[in-house]
Amino acid sequence: MTFTAEQTTNHYVPQDLPTHIQHYINGQFVDSLNGATFDVLDPVSNTNYATAAAGQKEDIDLAVAAAREAFTKGPWPRMKPRERARVLNRIADAVEAQEARLAELETFDTGLPITQAKGQALRAAENFRFFADLIVAQFDDAMKVPGAQINYVNRKPIGVAGLITPWNTPFMLESWKLAPALATGNTVVLKPAEFTPLSASLWATIFKDAGLPDGVFNLVNGLGEDAGDALVKHPDVPLISFTGETTTGQTIFRNAAANLKGLSMELGGKSPCVVFADADLDAAIDSALFGVFSLNGERCTAGSRILVERAIYDEFCEKYAARAKNIVVGDPHDPKTEVGALVHPEHYAKVASYVEVGKTEGRLLAGGGRPATSPKATTSHPPCSPTSPRRADLPGGNLRSRRRDHPVRERRRGAGSGEQHPIRPGGLHLDPEPDPRAQLLAERRSRHGLAEQPQRPRPPHPVRRRQSLRPGPRRRLPLHRLLHRPAGRPHQPRHRSHPKFGA
Repeated sequence: MTFTAEQTTNHYVPQDLPTHIQHYINGQFVDSLNGATFDVLDPVSNTNYATAAAGQKEDIDLAVAAAREAFTKGPWPRMKPRERARVLNRIADAVEAQEARLAELETFDTGLPITQAKGQALRAAENFRFFADLIVAQFDDAMKVPGAQINYVNRKPIGVAGLITPWNTPFMLESWKLAPALATGNTVVLKPAEFTPLSASLWATIFKDAGLPDGVFNLVNGLGEDAGDALVKHPDVPLISFTGETTTGQTIFRNAAANLKGLSMELGGKSPCVVFADADLDAAIDSALFGVFSLNGERCTAGSRILVERAIYDEFCEKYAARAKNIVVGDPHDPKTEVGALVHPEHYAKVASYVEVGKTEGRLLAGGGRPATSPKATTSHPPCSPTSPRRADLPGGNLRSRRRDHPVRERRRGAGSGEQHPIRPGGLHLDPEPDPRAQLLAERRSRHGLAEQPQRPRPPHPVRRRQSLRPGPRRRLPLHRLLHRPAGRPHQPRHRSHPKFGA
């Protein structure tokens, strides 16, 4: 793995960084009522570069009141779809115009490599354009019961949507929630992740300049147990959309049940990459490397369970480890960097602890340590370790039972073995599978995973394999289905050829 000393000593810091990040409520930037703040870290130097207002229940109450007032008395819910679409397209134009600035701030705040951050602003803009088009093209339904009655569907905005977003690619993921909520005439209160509040603060100015009325968008920074919990429990917030850790999602489900809130959840999971013996091995390695190490491995769909048919297992491990050793770890702002800094010391400590577990349950083929030239940054050589073929005999099966977001033990009866699955944040496990078909059946019963990556060259077999796989129950109704018309998610083009990590 390559890592140059100058990449850390010449750490890039964007100009005009804020030293204090405020809430945005009813069209005004404000501090917390009690004056509470929390520190915001730069993940490369691990030093504080700003403070952020720490929202409490009373701050959430103010934001919800502003959003409720804008919904019940303001113009936004009463605008024609074409009028709202014009505002959404102006928002998309503004995001595209600031692509370079948004990318450097996102990289600084999250540790994401700059080459990967540059596409996130364009994806965010496309999300707004998608829903601008959708609301103009939508129509209501009418159904006639012969000789009896006519039934019709009248779709209208619901109210205040509480949006709680994660720290990985935060700006783009915020757009996934903001765009459908605003497009359908609702008002919002956004609670961004406390690790990465910088890019979220940019939405206020973008929305103001695009002509969004005051009170339609509100932002409250803070910890999940304070601001997030108050938002979920607020009786005037009928809609909650949450992306994040699984046990937090379970808590939100429980707290939302009393008021029967509409929920949109995207929770933690470990997705399988299944490699068959007749796959194009080089292409499979390209895909598997990109699937787990892109975005620093901090992604909900990371394919960190790699299941390889036994006939090619040894060859795959050898080639995969060789490529992993060449992945460039460095300053996130260096265009050569492929893996930057993990978002926060807490997350880095979790990854490092799982690497140590991996050394006891398998063997470490590559990576897993902090680069010598980066003693302070939360950077790590991408780890990969194969587990023992007799992993069911390992005491506790610790590493195989951990989802990316939270350690959970799960025994599996699939494939007749009761084996556990390797799950670790920021890294991956390679497993020999003598019978991939049995493994696919086992995957259908898995509670883990938001995606799957079957690697096999010839149709129709991959199609059948895809139909036999299914993600675990970690993704609930998309937000726009709860807010308005049930339609598909915004189209995100998928590149057929991934960047060749470690090539």
